[in-house]
Amino acid sequence: MLELVTAWARKGHGVSLALGEAGPLEGELTRRGLEYELIPMPVLRGEILRPRRLPGFLRDIIHDLGQGLKDRQRGRGPARYISTLTMPSQVIASRLAGRHTVLHVHEAEISRPRLVRAVLSASALCANTVIANSRFTKDVLLDSWPHLKDKVEVVYNPIDVPSPMPMALPSRRPEELKLLYLGRLSERKGVELAVRAVIELLNRGLPVQLTIVGSAFRGNEDFEIGLRKLVAINKVDNKIRFQGFVPHVGSFVAENHMVMVPSQREESYGNVAAEAALAGRFVAVADHTGLHEVTNDLSAALRVSDMTPVAWADAITDLWERWEDYQQLIESDQQTLKLRHDPITISKMAADCITMANPH
Repeated sequence: MLELVTAWARKGHGVSLALGEAGPLEGELTRRGLEYELIPMPVLRGEILRPRRLPGFLRDIIHDLGQGLKDRQRGRGPARYISTLTMPSQVIASRLAGRHTVLHVHEAEISRPRLVRAVLSASALCANTVIANSRFTKDVLLDSWPHLKDKVEVVYNPIDVPSPMPMALPSRRPEELKLLYLGRLSERKGVELAVRAVIELLNRGLPVQLTIVGSAFRGNEDFEIGLRKLVAINKVDNKIRFQGFVPHVGSFVAENHMVMVPSQREESYGNVAAEAALAGRFVAVADHTGLHEVTNDLSAALRVSDMTPVAWADAITDLWERWEDYQQLIESDQQTLKLRHDPITISKMAADCITMANPH
């Protein structure tokens, strides 16, 4: 979203943003000279389908439609960009206000029942243009609403090359393989699989260590406690370290050789994998959905289809034993990702989705 609105502003359009809540994005918007205001907005979640949520859902719809009619009188700007799947009423309100409406979809959960997916993505029906962050996201959306095919454009997320660029991995195999997990500590994200795979590698005698950067979401603290107990029971505390939440993870990527992304469920796109590979690090990913898409043309990426600790340990062992072969492929992968995720090119593409459809 940030790169898109910046690119749109560079095209000479006046840009103002509405944020649902305060946060770190405010400082970055100010730094880039972009205007914004805080407007509380309801968040679209699957829970809206529960009967007890219905009164609040209807109240939010009425509020949004009313805001759309008020906004029409204000006459501010010809287009509106909505950065996530949202309440259909928010998109309808934008259309009522006479705005060309662009909806950016970052979510894709094919495992949900079709009816649920259709309801949660219904706002796409009301938009003039829909941007999907991956082909997988587009396919999931079209599975619910196939007639939107001509309205949906795939635009990958812009990703900057790290600055400064981390030191390149050694051409010869190091004495110890340093693995990194980045992300939320939850069953869905597969961090337990990463821990068990490392325990398997240690039992095989491979010199490895794992650093875990991230924390459990509120209400899921018992999961993290269970992970720590697993590490303690197997007496690998000195090889598996918990760092907790860290806002800037660049130094951790630079210090390690491989980033593990063992997600158990769908990922609309694998930003963590792309960022790690751009930094010149090996990546090991679960071979499905958006993670398959992001690594499909990367020669040095490990794609593991069998979600068991043994399978992950086997894949990592193969890389360890053929380190020099894999290491020679990293630079080519970096160039592939630089072209695919170039912020200037991507931002221009996304901004054009608005400008071409609504030139005035």
